[in-house]
Amino acid sequence: SISQPKPSMSSCVPSLRVGKCLNDFTAKLEVLKSLFENHVYWTQFIAGLEKYTLPSVTYDALSVTPGSVIAFSATAPDFRTLGRQLRIYQRDATSLMSGVKITSGRAQLNQQGDVEGVNFEVSFTMNPDVLKKKP
Repeated sequence: SISQPKPSMSSCVPSLRVGKCLNDFTAKLEVLKSLFENHVYWTQFIAGLEKYTLPSVTYDALSVTPGSVIAFSATAPDFRTLGRQLRIYQRDATSLMSGVKITSGRAQLNQQGDVEGVNFEVSFTMNPDVLKKKP
């Protein structure tokens, strides 16, 4: 049986067009280089978010838009804790986020009418440099 030769740079086009083939290959390498240089490391963001989150606050869902705007839903045990959490985001987490807004807050009540939890939604602009730091 005759084996087929493996493709190589010299076999990608006739010899008169090797320069174009090399230019195309170089352009593709530049795209790959850009992708690796701008790789997103979510672990840095998650670690930062954990650092600035009160122990009694839990996150339920997260969404991200291309402009680095993050929105998530979370739960706090009461409105006082929600207020404390907002102050932490705004005062202490400035290296991670800016423009923090609570967009909604809903109390969960038990049968006696006592607050058992507060569901809230938050939006903010994330510092894009956080995602580019290698863990």
